[in-house]
Parts: sequence; C-alpha cells; structure tokens
Amino acid sequence: MKFRFEFSSEGKILPPAPGCVDQKLTQLTTATAAGVIQHEELTIPSSHTPYALQKLLDIYRNQMLDALEQMKTPEYRYNLLEQIEVEKGKFKLLTKQKDHLHAGIERLLKDSTVLLRSKLEELGIPGEMATADTLLSEVRIL
Repeated sequence: MKFRFEFSSEGKILPPAPGCVDQKLTQLTTATAAGVIQHEELTIPSSHTPYALQKLLDIYRNQMLDALEQMKTPEYRYNLLEQIEVEKGKFKLLTKQKDHLHAGIERLLKDSTVLLRSKLEELGIPGEMATADTLLSEVRIL
C-alpha cells in the first residue's frame, strides 16, 4: 500500500483532502459544551415534532437503552443459556411424543388391516396378501 503525500511549493506536506483515509475524525467533528460530538457538515433540520410523538419516541428510546444495558449483564447470558436448555428439553420431549404417536398410528393401521381382512374373508372376498391401501380401495369399490 503506497501513501501519496502532496507537497506545497515550500516543500511542506499538505493536509489530506476531506474524506480521505488519512484525515482524522477530530477534524470532521467539533465538541459542544455538553461534550456531545456534532458533525459540522450535517445540518439537522429543526422540525416541529408533535409533543405526543416526541414522548412516545423518548419512551421507545429509553426502553431500547434499558434492554441494551440488561443484555450487557452476565445474568442475561446465564438466563439465556438456561432458556436454551429448557427449549432443548421441550424439543426432546416433543420428538419422543411424535415418535410415540407415529408408532401408535402404525399399530392401529396393522390392527385395522387384520380386522378388515377377517371381515372380507367372512364376506368371501380374498384379501390375505393385500396391504391396507389396497384393501381400502377394494372396499370403496364395493
């Protein structure tokens, strides 16, 4: 990376152009008496914000700042990790319930297929090698 410096006719280095990498941030800003940094080149338009809207925006700002401060505490991290573990436990429980329900559905399908085959045999319809789907389609035709 090469740096290019411009020299004046006297041989002195000229200050960097506005917006250059070499320009320091303090040259772009000025500090007010309250210590707040304001950009000189940006003019903030003075709009007449309704009082109720300004109060609402202040409430939102305070809530967001409070939330950010809370997130910086170690307790927040521990609570978040604890909630993650609780959710992982719920996920495992729901997965077990899902597997149990699927097994129950399979068992009911097998039992109903056996019952349907026996009823079809009573009626004289062969169905010993048929699956549940084929038996149901045959019964629907009848």
